[in-house]
Amino acid sequence: MPQQDYYFSDYRSSRTNSFDDFKYKEYTTEFNCATSDQVVYALEHYMKPVCTGRALSIVNRAKTILRGIVDDDMSDYEKVKAIYKWIVSNVTYDNAVLDANNLYDSTDDNGWVHFASWFAEGALDYGYAVCDGISKAFVILTGLEGIRSVRISSHAAAHAWNKVFIDTNADGVGEWYVVDATWGNLAITGTGIEIYDASHFLISDAQKTAQGCTGDNYEDIVATATYNYYVTETFEYNGTTYDLVIESAEEGQILKSYMLANNGKTSTYKTISIFIVGTSTMDYVPGGVSYVDGLEVTINGVTGKYYILIIS
Repeated sequence: MPQQDYYFSDYRSSRTNSFDDFKYKEYTTEFNCATSDQVVYALEHYMKPVCTGRALSIVNRAKTILRGIVDDDMSDYEKVKAIYKWIVSNVTYDNAVLDANNLYDSTDDNGWVHFASWFAEGALDYGYAVCDGISKAFVILTGLEGIRSVRISSHAAAHAWNKVFIDTNADGVGEWYVVDATWGNLAITGTGIEIYDASHFLISDAQKTAQGCTGDNYEDIVATATYNYYVTETFEYNGTTYDLVIESAEEGQILKSYMLANNGKTSTYKTISIFIVGTSTMDYVPGGVSYVDGLEVTINGVTGKYYILIIS
């Protein structure tokens, strides 16, 4: 599906094409890897992958991506945000492979291994993957930057996502957060398009459970923290800086005015992911703007609802 433009880009890099000073090289324990899944395992466990064959190819591809979207002067939070946005913007969910997997061989319980979309190669090499491939790609991209993440899977939900360990406020204390880059790429029913959704970025286990997903693995890794992404993401309009937490109808109209004034796009639509405070959130949605609404949640004591505004 065509990915639609988003209003903010977090890519920033001055790295050269030959840059190779990635943080994972500081890991002291080595682990021999011939496949991308072995690379995922190594990085999940703070080990340095020593790669040959397909493993070497996928690590080199991941390094090429990282050279273009992150800088060494970025915080771990900024790096993770850039990685999340890159995956959401560049990987399309491979619905076709699910049907093909079911038809491949009904007697072969491991028929899925024949499809790249179940692996990091699908996301990083081809731009098509299911949740398994997307979550594995996230582990590799963050892990090469020295940021630990793990892949969480749920048999009951038939889904996979990630948890990542970062210090979001630079106080020297890291915490675990849930990240779901698969669901962060929202397909709009009947339109054939996908849009960026920030409501699956740095959330808690409780929020993920409310979405119907409880993991079967890494039960010792608990994500209790939540991070209000919408406070730190800002825009400037008429000389004033605003965040993406909308607390009044006036702020909703200001955001609409900003969107209309900055509507340079290469796709059919341009979108922005926001958080509207309160229980009557529809009162603050600006008129004349299409939208998709999400869950009502409480973030750091503030109750509201996720929305994605869409300008055509």
